[in-house]
Amino acid sequence: MCKVYSINYKNIDKDILYSYILEESLNIKYQSPILDVLYLEIDTYNLLIIEKKFPELIINEAVKGKLQSDFEFDFIPPIQAVGANIGIQSPGFQTIVGVLDSGINKEMATYRKDYTGYGLELASEHGNLVAKIIKRLAPAVTLRSYKICHSAESGIDEFHFLSALDEAVKDCSIINLSLGFTIPYCEKDNPCHICQAINKYSELYQNKVFIVAAGNEGKYLDEDSIDCPGNAIESITVGSLDDNGKGVAKYSGKGPIGGSKPNLLATGSIFDKSIRGMRRGTSFATPIVTGVICSVYIFFDGKRYELKEKIYTTAKDLDLPSHHQGYGALDIAKFSEVCFDEEDNITSEKQRGFTGD
Repeated sequence: MCKVYSINYKNIDKDILYSYILEESLNIKYQSPILDVLYLEIDTYNLLIIEKKFPELIINEAVKGKLQSDFEFDFIPPIQAVGANIGIQSPGFQTIVGVLDSGINKEMATYRKDYTGYGLELASEHGNLVAKIIKRLAPAVTLRSYKICHSAESGIDEFHFLSALDEAVKDCSIINLSLGFTIPYCEKDNPCHICQAINKYSELYQNKVFIVAAGNEGKYLDEDSIDCPGNAIESITVGSLDDNGKGVAKYSGKGPIGGSKPNLLATGSIFDKSIRGMRRGTSFATPIVTGVICSVYIFFDGKRYELKEKIYTTAKDLDLPSHHQGYGALDIAKFSEVCFDEEDNITSEKQRGFTGD
C-alpha cells in the first residue's frame, strides 16, 4: 500500500537523491521551490530502502488537514454583524486575496483553480462562506480561489496546500487560510514544512500577509492546541471569541504558555441562512480579520509590519493570558481610527508590547 511522505533532504546531496528517485520511477507528488522538501508516494518496501540508503533524510508521513468550522443546531443568537466602518470608499479596492479552501462560486472569484482532482464544482459551502465574510467587509476586493479541499471527508493533502500556496503568493497580497493541520512534531524552533513555507514566503515577500485560523482543537486541549500553519511565526493567527464577546471560545485553539499565539480574536459564530442555523469556528473569525485588513491594505503600500503593528496594538485587551488571546480582540473602530490619524491614542502598556511576531 502506497502512502505519501514528506522528505526533508537538507542534509544530503539532492542530486544523488533525485537520481535514485528517477531510477526507481518513484512518484513525486510535490517539490518545494523554496524549501529542501519533496513529497513522495511510496510503498513500505521502497520507504525502508530509502531510509537505509539515505539515513540523513528526515521523513514524516503526510497528515490530512481540515477546514476549521463546526456545525451546531443550538441556534445561539447571532452576534451583531461586524461592519467595516473604515471611512473610505470601495474598501478592498486594488487588493487581491487568495482563498485556499473548498472553492468559491464563479460569481465571487475572478480566478478559480482546482488542486483536488474533483473539479471546480463545490461539494462544500465552506469556501463561499469565508468569501462572503471577506466581501462584506471589503466589497471591492478581488478574490482568487484555490480549491484544496473537496469535502470534510476528503480532507486536505499537505502537498495540495503547498502547491496552492506557491501559486497564490505570486498573484495575491493577502492569503486567507481557514484551515489547519494537526502536526505533532511541529515546534517553534523546528517548524513543520507548512509553517516553514509561510515564514519563508514572508521573508521573501515583505508585502504578503498570511491570515490563518487558530483551529478548533481547544475543545480537546486547553494549551498548545493551535493547528499549523497557525503556529508559523509570521502568520496572523486568529482565534474565536465566545458568544458574549468577552472571552475565548472553548473550541478555539490556544498557544503554548508564554507565547502570543493566537495573535488576535474575532467573532467565530455566524448565522447561515442556507441551513437556518449557526456555524462556528475559527474559519469564520479569520476572514473577518482578512476583510478588515483588505479595507486598508492599499494605504500601507505593502508595509506588512506597520499594518500588523496597528491591528495588534489597537486590539482590545480582554485581560486573558497572551497564549489565549494574543494581543486581544479585534477592535475595528480603534483600528480604523489609528490608520488615518497620525497621533495614535494607545494607552495600554500591554498593547504597546508588539514585537513583530
